[in-house]
Amino acid sequence: MSRHIMIDLETFGTAPGSAIVSIGALEFYPEAGVIGETMHVSVNLTDSMLAGMTTDAKTLKWWSGQSAKAKNAITENPTTLKHALYLLSQFLHCPETHVIPKNMPIWCRGTSFDPVMLEPAFTAAGMKSPWQYWQWRDMRTLLKVCEEYKGYKEPRRSDVAHDALDDCRHQALIVTECLALLSPAPAPNLLVAVA
Repeated sequence: MSRHIMIDLETFGTAPGSAIVSIGALEFYPEAGVIGETMHVSVNLTDSMLAGMTTDAKTLKWWSGQSAKAKNAITENPTTLKHALYLLSQFLHCPETHVIPKNMPIWCRGTSFDPVMLEPAFTAAGMKSPWQYWQWRDMRTLLKVCEEYKGYKEPRRSDVAHDALDDCRHQALIVTECLALLSPAPAPNLLVAVA
């Protein structure tokens, strides 16, 4: 049974270097359909800005229209940016071996966002990011493939959108269902056309 990780961020901007205000992560095992340990941490905005992270007026306005539960998830018991990133790094470590397996998939909803936001945050905190670039997996691409080729429909949500941990749960469900859809049938052999 392979351990996968899902990560989701909430931020106060959409450009690299924007302040991260919460980090959600969970471990999941798609073959078994099991979610394991979870983590959620809010990040102190002032501390992030002192570390050089920025905010964006358009994103701040967008946040003003989000639910009270989503807003609460980014402000409850905040910690420093460095401590939040340390907790994430420790969470990635395999409980049995206490290392981060280089073949462990790390999923997010769009590799052009979460990893791109985390890299400058680790740099701002004076830390090295704990993963290898090839570990990242894009849930959005997997979802689109299953929608287009398997008729998959993204499940309706009953939890809190833009709560980083609830987003992780929803995204892990999608990955698990999509991988199950793609795994039963063997791939056909590719034929090479002869000119």
